[in-house]
Amino acid sequence: MAPLISFIGFGKPSRGYGLNKKPSAGGVFRGIGGYVAAGVAAGGYRYHYFREPGSFALDPGYNGDTTGVEILVIAGGGGGGTRTGGGGGAGGIAHAQAIPPGTIPTGAAGSNITITVGDPGSRNAKGGDSGFGTSSDPYYIFALGGGGGGTDGQEAEAGGSGGGGHYGRGGGAGNQPSQNPGKPWVTNYGNAGSAGRTPHPWESGAGGGAGGSASGGGPGYRGAAGSGQDFPTFSSPTFMPSGDPWYSAMHGRGSYVKYGGGGGAGSYPPYAPDNMPAAARQGGGGRGGRNPEGSAAQAGRAGTGGGGGGAAYDPQDANVGGNGMVVIRYPDV
Repeated sequence: MAPLISFIGFGKPSRGYGLNKKPSAGGVFRGIGGYVAAGVAAGGYRYHYFREPGSFALDPGYNGDTTGVEILVIAGGGGGGTRTGGGGGAGGIAHAQAIPPGTIPTGAAGSNITITVGDPGSRNAKGGDSGFGTSSDPYYIFALGGGGGGTDGQEAEAGGSGGGGHYGRGGGAGNQPSQNPGKPWVTNYGNAGSAGRTPHPWESGAGGGAGGSASGGGPGYRGAAGSGQDFPTFSSPTFMPSGDPWYSAMHGRGSYVKYGGGGGAGSYPPYAPDNMPAAARQGGGGRGGRNPEGSAAQAGRAGTGGGGGGAAYDPQDANVGGNGMVVIRYPDV
C-alpha cells in the first residue's frame, strides 16, 4: 500500500484530526484521507486524491453544507487488444459539483466514506470500477471501467468508454452516460469505441474517450482514439506533489487538466502510421503498437483512466489501461 504523507510540503503543517487540527468552520464539508492524508492546500481549496482504495474520514462537525465541493471519480482504463487488436476504452468519469445541501447526510459526520479506485485493465480486458461511497449511499458516485480492445475471437468490450473492435467488428459501447441515475449534480463522461476494418488492408478500431467517441479505420489508416475530457479545476500539479510515484506519468502527457483518453488502435502489415490525436494522448491514452520491429503499444497513463494501446502483429505487443483515481476538492476554510 502506498504511504500516507502527513505533511503538505508547502512549509505549512498538515491539519486534520490529531494532526494540528483546526476547529471545523461552521460544520462545512472537510475531512482526512488519500495519498496526502491531510490534503493539499492550493488556491483557497483543499484536495484529497486517492490512488488506491481507502476511505475519507468526514469531519465530525459536518452539518450537511456541501458548498463548493467537487468530486472527480475516474475508473480504470481498458486494456488494448492483442494481435493487431483494438485500443482499450478509457475509464468512465463521473464529476460531481453543485451538490445539493444534505445530499451527503449529517448522519455521515464522523464516519469513513468508502473510496474505490479502479485497477488498469489487462490486455483485452475491462478496467476496474471506481466510486465515492457505496451503492447503498444516497450520495454514491460511480464510474465504470473502460472496455477492453477486441482481438481474434473476442469482441471489443463495452465499458465507461468502449474498446476498439478488431477487423470488421464493432467497437464497444460507452455506458458511463447511463450511470448515476437520478443525480443531476453528477455529469458522466464516456463514449463508444470504433469498429475495425475489413477486407485487407485490415485495420482495428480505437478506444473511446471521456471527451469523444473514437473514429473507425479505413484503407491505410487505423481508427483514431477518442479524446480526453478537460476538468480545469483538477489540474494535476495543483494536488499531486512532485514526490508522488505517478507524478512523471501525470505530467508528461502535454496537458494537466485532461483525463480519460482512448487507447490507440493496433495495425496489421504493412502497418499504418499511428492515429493517436493529441487530445487522446493528453488524456492519458496509450498509442497502439507500431510493428514487431518497432516499439510496443503504450499503457494508459496512471491516474488518468486512459485506455491501453492495441497490438501490432506481435501478440504480446498490446498494453494495459491506466489506473483510475478519485479526487475530492472543497473550500479550505
